[in-house]
Amino acid sequence: MKTSSDEVYLRAPGRIHRLSLKVADTFGSRFRGLMLSPALIPGTGLLLKQCASVHTAFMRYPIDLAYVNDRGLVLKCVASLAPWRASAYKGALTRVPAAARPIHTLEMAAGELARIGIEPGDRIVHEAFKTDAADGDVPAPRFTVPDKQRGAAMLEFAVVGPLLTLLGLASVQYGLLFNAKNLINHASFMAARAGSTGNAKLDTIEQAYLRGLIPLYGGGRTVQETGESLAKATADMAGNVQIELLNPTRESFDDWNDPRLQALFKTGGKRVIPHRHLAHNLNDRGVLENLGNSRELRDVQGSLVKPSSGQSLEDANIIKLRITHGYEPKVPLVGRVYAIFLKWLDVKDNAFETRLIESGRVPVVSHVTLQMQTDPIETTQVSIPGMGNGGQPVDPGDPPITTAEPPRCQTIGCSEIPDPTDPGGGGSSGPCTEGTCPVCTGTLPLPDVELDTDVLFNFNESTLQPEGRAALDRLIQSAKDRAAAGEVFSNVKVIGHTDQIGEAGVNQQLSVARAKAVSDYLRSHGFPSQAITHEGRGANEPVVPLSACSPKTGQALIDCLQPNRRVVIQMTGSQT
Repeated sequence: MKTSSDEVYLRAPGRIHRLSLKVADTFGSRFRGLMLSPALIPGTGLLLKQCASVHTAFMRYPIDLAYVNDRGLVLKCVASLAPWRASAYKGALTRVPAAARPIHTLEMAAGELARIGIEPGDRIVHEAFKTDAADGDVPAPRFTVPDKQRGAAMLEFAVVGPLLTLLGLASVQYGLLFNAKNLINHASFMAARAGSTGNAKLDTIEQAYLRGLIPLYGGGRTVQETGESLAKATADMAGNVQIELLNPTRESFDDWNDPRLQALFKTGGKRVIPHRHLAHNLNDRGVLENLGNSRELRDVQGSLVKPSSGQSLEDANIIKLRITHGYEPKVPLVGRVYAIFLKWLDVKDNAFETRLIESGRVPVVSHVTLQMQTDPIETTQVSIPGMGNGGQPVDPGDPPITTAEPPRCQTIGCSEIPDPTDPGGGGSSGPCTEGTCPVCTGTLPLPDVELDTDVLFNFNESTLQPEGRAALDRLIQSAKDRAAAGEVFSNVKVIGHTDQIGEAGVNQQLSVARAKAVSDYLRSHGFPSQAITHEGRGANEPVVPLSACSPKTGQALIDCLQPNRRVVIQMTGSQT
């Protein structure tokens, strides 16, 4: 690019302005122009010789344009041409005499046209422009410019045009990939949902995932159309999708397998993790100790965590999926560019992803985590050992003890927490003291305690079982701890409920007998209240209506109505 060292002036009636001008008079300098260059500053400009059209591709700022003829006469002005735009002087071959050709373009910082006041008819005085002796503006130029346009703008467009086309195609492909990612995420969620309700079986998960991809392969409004889309998804995903079950792990089944459920489900040796009565199992250490292997158990915040998996029973009842989908780019040419770029990025630490990339597909990875709703049955599991040290946990010890005050600044804006002050309004002046602060001593309702009678008693019986007595012992100990803290239990009522199976009179007698057995046990084992009463309500207050279990019979009906078989303990008390 050539830079003029002469004084450059813009002349208009009644005013003269000086400009610092650079001249681009070769193909290379015209092609470069201002692309990837810093913004022009006021009072400077770039003159593109023999160029009647320009573009602002690869520029991050707007510019002002002035089209001038070969004698420096301003023919047209364009203010604030934004990046990634194009402009041309369409009258170059019709309105301008042959003697005044070719047309040149002056590029300036945005706002210069208004600041200087450049308008059509003004003249730029510079050695690059021709002049007549009669003009008297400047001496004869040191070089002349041929009249014929050389097509520099067309050559520039021939180079920039394909780049713009590629960027446009890339934008379209990115939009398609973004839409596909959303649909793949939805299909992954549907797959995890099917796994959570289908015993974590991989074939159930795979079928649900393919059904979730139907919108990506055309969708449909009729059964035939959706069937065709499902067939397309199945064919395209053959060998191009990988579904990994990250949880429950192999070690989860090592720790929490329940042989009774293996026999019940007839799994043929496949292990089963219990999900039923999960809340009860988590609170009953004896039940948890009987599940899985006999390694040493740890009690972490009330939940048993076993060393092989490093999981509690609740952790083992979470399904985690990692689905790697091989997406095939649809836009011509861009897919090849994606493939080359992904090959360059690939570190080859995942054989399946590398195979997808080599075949021209884009690996799209989705992770989904859901709570299990059924008993997980062993399938193709990954192996992830437990809490470090090769699966052998080590007690980290007590946390460090500090006596330092907590930081006053605890928010992003560094707002300090104010010191507490006396709220006032207590009926007396000064700080609240023991004599002036009222104490609530009235009778307060306490939360009800609901116990599963399937834990307390055998079916259709009213004799407490060992598991039931253990549950009541925990309740009694909790009440004693609360009483030691100053709480008084004034009234306790034990209410028995049954399901709807059998005659109403028999159910009423059974509910009374069960409520009496519980109240007698509480009274005889030191529950801190002697005002303990009981009553039975039979099947009059069901949680699950009988119609909800139709047409189940036998054990299935018993399991369905299980929430109705319960003992509720209502308590009132006061705080001393």
